[in-house]
Amino acid sequence: MAVALVALAGCASLPQGEYRGDVYQHRDHAYSFRVPNAWRGAAADDLEAFAYFSLALRLTHDPGRVRERLKGAWKYIDAALVSSQGAGIFAMTAPNPDGVRLPREAEISRAEREMLIDFARKEFSGGLGAQSKSFLLESADLNQYGPNPALSLNIRSRQAFLGGPLRVRALMLTGRRHVVMLAHVGIPEDGDAGLDALDAVVRSFRFD
Repeated sequence: MAVALVALAGCASLPQGEYRGDVYQHRDHAYSFRVPNAWRGAAADDLEAFAYFSLALRLTHDPGRVRERLKGAWKYIDAALVSSQGAGIFAMTAPNPDGVRLPREAEISRAEREMLIDFARKEFSGGLGAQSKSFLLESADLNQYGPNPALSLNIRSRQAFLGGPLRVRALMLTGRRHVVMLAHVGIPEDGDAGLDALDAVVRSFRFD
């Protein structure tokens, strides 16, 4: 799952962040957000705390290989949060060299908004490369979360993953220097588990 998230985000930067109480702060002062109640920061050594990772490690003849692959992808994740149920929220960063900015709702017309969403959908699907055979972008939308406009993406695996499709809810936010993706993954029994925490994270999100 971590490998897929990295491919979906197209991340290139290495993580530089730390937790200060209930706040995650990127060391490069790119952004910060609050950790929701009943969630905690997680590291690569906490793989079993995530329900999907734990199940994947139990359903393989070679857990060592799977673990190393997941840890290899983890280095591209800025921050990972895990709930008491085992749901996850991942933050990943990519450079924004051209300073692209998502507009606020009041800044564009309905037609311009639809054109932007359609463009983002095509760019996202085209940028998946080999992952496009495994994942489907079900919907895209442009929403306002506090001071931040965000591109909302609903993604699912084309095939069943450990009993059902893997669902990823992702939010793309644009800062002056970085694009940040916040991605939520539930648990095998409930893809929506902990989804409300993603809303809490993005509403507390601030570019510095």
